This record gives sequence, structure tokens and C-alpha cells, in this order.
Amino acid sequence: MSLEARAFLSLGANQDEPVEQIKRAVEHLKENEGLRLCGVSSFYLTEPVGPVEQNSFVNAVSEWRVRLSPEALLAAILSVEEVMGRTRSLRWGPRLIDIDLLLYEDRNIETLSFTVPHARMHERRFVLEPLVELAPEVVHPKIGKSAGELLSSLPREGGWVKRMPDNWD
Repeated sequence: MSLEARAFLSLGANQDEPVEQIKRAVEHLKENEGLRLCGVSSFYLTEPVGPVEQNSFVNAVSEWRVRLSPEALLAAILSVEEVMGRTRSLRWGPRLIDIDLLLYEDRNIETLSFTVPHARMHERRFVLEPLVELAPEVVHPKIGKSAGELLSSLPREGGWVKRMPDNWD
């Protein structure tokens, strides 16, 4: 793929030092010749999702220009998670790092291994708040609404999200 595509990734962690884990993940992703970082949201402290008792998460969203297919981008993401020591033992459990492919251009992709746009991104305040900070105009290709519209349509209850002081430095 020679042309650059626009992609958005969600990053989250709640083990060890979550902010540092996310920063390391971004640095690992930047090492890939097919990825160019265009922007990153603030960090957000967020309520964990699911039935497992655990620490709060730190989340962020990053925007990339990619010269990789969606499948190759997913492989790069999984490689970074593996290098950083992520294990997949408990669904919705604590995470050293979690990187999700949210959007890849305006593509709808459904395979056995992944779905783009991310299947639940439009329901998750911890994804939409940082995405709106970065790109409120980006449209969810299946739903046809912008990130800003999706965020404003979420019910007020259902998971707290608090923007953290800017600490990317």
C-alpha cells in the first residue's frame, strides 16, 4: 500500500505505571516504518468496564497515517502488545497495555480475527472522549455519525471519565 490511510488507535492500561505504558506503546508503534503519528489525545482516567474488580484505567487515542493494510496494522499492534508483555488471560481484566484499532479510513471490515470500526467504540465514553478531543469530525462509517455526535448521544450514566493533566512531556 503506497498511499497513506488515516487510522485511529485506542490505548489503555491499568497495571504498573499506566501513563508510562501508553507512552512506551506509542514509541514502539512509531518504530514501524509504515506508521506516522499525527496526534494523540490527553490521558483520561476511566472506570473499568466489566465484572472484574480492578484499578482504574488510563486511556488515550492516537491518530496515525499508515502505509499498511488493516491486517498488517493489526499485526503491528499485536506485536507491540506482545513485546510489552501483554497476556490475554482474563476477559475485561487488568491490562499492562491494550491497543485497539478503532477506525481505518471509512472502511467497514469484518473478519474472523477483527472488526473495524471497533465493535463497541460508539458505546464507550472512555474511547469517545479522547477521540473527540483529537478528531470530533471523524465519522463512524457504520453508524454515519461523527465522534462528537456519538459522544453527545451517550447517556450521562455509565462509566466515569476524567481528563488528566497534560503529561505527554
